[in-house]
Amino acid sequence: EGKEEFLKEEALRKFEQDFFEKGPSEFNRTLFYGDDLDISSLTGELAALPMLSSKKLILIRHAEMLSPPAQEALISYINRPSSTTCVVLEVETLNKQKKLYKAISRYGRIIAFKRYYDKHLDKWISQRAGFYDKKILPKAAALLKENVGNNLRLLDGAIQKMVLYTGERKIIGIEDVEELTGVSRVGTVFDLIRAIRQKQINDSLKILSALIREGKESCHGIVSLLFWQLKRMSKAKKLLEQRLSPKEIGGQLNIHSFFLEQFIDGVRGFSPEEFRNGFKFLLAADTEIKTGIRRPEIILELLIIRLCGL
Repeated sequence: EGKEEFLKEEALRKFEQDFFEKGPSEFNRTLFYGDDLDISSLTGELAALPMLSSKKLILIRHAEMLSPPAQEALISYINRPSSTTCVVLEVETLNKQKKLYKAISRYGRIIAFKRYYDKHLDKWISQRAGFYDKKILPKAAALLKENVGNNLRLLDGAIQKMVLYTGERKIIGIEDVEELTGVSRVGTVFDLIRAIRQKQINDSLKILSALIREGKESCHGIVSLLFWQLKRMSKAKKLLEQRLSPKEIGGQLNIHSFFLEQFIDGVRGFSPEEFRNGFKFLLAADTEIKTGIRRPEIILELLIIRLCGL
């Protein structure tokens, strides 16, 4: 359960590897989707014995969208489960008042995968580097977070690139992050926001183009990064209005001192109305990209022009 897809997928892969350690999985793994599930197929799979193995796995994705009859079928199974069959439900959220949730809580196990926010990202980056038998320096981890954002899948991809790039060397430094994430050549999303705030349309569009070209970032990913950075800046603005010092703000938002002065300078120029309009423009761009009404690159360019006009 939870919104952190990367952690859910990773946990599921490990679970399947452990679950099928002594038997083949190709005949004993069934995938259903909650919004398109045939009850007779589900009940048939729940009753069927595994093939060439002692156990089988049934995975139901988007299980929060299961119909009431499908939920009742699962509850019936949970109350009298088979010793050979394991059922895994993947959900973003499940109503705790529902009978299905209560049945799972009583007879099964619920694992939450919550989103990682700023104060936890540095630790996760360090642990992830350790997973690949590397150590990333604190300033390098801070720069990676600033440049990539809080998307764990993108962060893991960047770390894997640095693992290959550093070879036998055990330490990942700030130069490695600069080289492989393009920060020294194309700038960061924060640089893009700063150029937008200064109403430098040409510079903003150049940074945008470079982020896509050299950073190999998707248009939707750039919108997500812009939203994440703007949200942090909005929080910092409110803390400034509460007369907190830059050091206190950096502590609350987990912003490394290496970037703090630049970050606070960028925040001071924004008004509450500009933040509101910025979020509105970002939401509209995100919707347009998802619906595909025009090319994503054009949507982003129009977004930048609108943001520069704040």
